[in-house]
This record gives sequence, C-alpha cells and structure tokens, in this order.
Amino acid sequence: MAFMTATASVDTRKDIQSLFTRHQILIHTEIYSSSTRENLTYQIIPASKQTKEQKLITEVKSATDSDGAVIIYTATRKNTEHLAKLLNENKIEA
Repeated sequence: MAFMTATASVDTRKDIQSLFTRHQILIHTEIYSSSTRENLTYQIIPASKQTKEQKLITEVKSATDSDGAVIIYTATRKNTEHLAKLLNENKIEA
C-alpha cells in the first residue's frame, strides 16, 4: 500500500501513518511533494450573484477553446450537479 499527498503537513502525514498503523495497514511507500505546480494557474474571478453563471460559462469556454482545462471547486454535491447541468446545457462537457 502507498499513501500519497501533495499538501499534507508533516504532522498530518504522521497522523495518517498512525491511523493506518492502528488499523494494521502496512504502508510500503510514502510519496509526497509540493503543492506548487508550475503548469497550473489559479484564478478567482469576481462576479455578482446575477452574473456569476454567465462569467463561469465565458471563462470555461475561453479556457477550453485554447486547449486548456478547468477545475471548478464547489462546496456541495448539489452545487456540483447544478454547475455540471449548466455547463452541459451550454455545450461544455462536464
């Protein structure tokens, strides 16, 4: 078994290892790295409640039209499903 993390602190990794040990799960390999990714950019785009969905569609189309990719973080599954439907309705695969 391997456990992998890019963002966990040393203390968090130790907690994970301890939990695995308590449950008698042997970790053969630990792989960790920095969360810094040179090939990624992060954007927060201000939008009002009234314009946020249209801005999202515009930004996603712009990124995908230039062979980019988009990851959208949401707080709930319900919102994820809503945004996937919205994107699909606008001919954006989600």
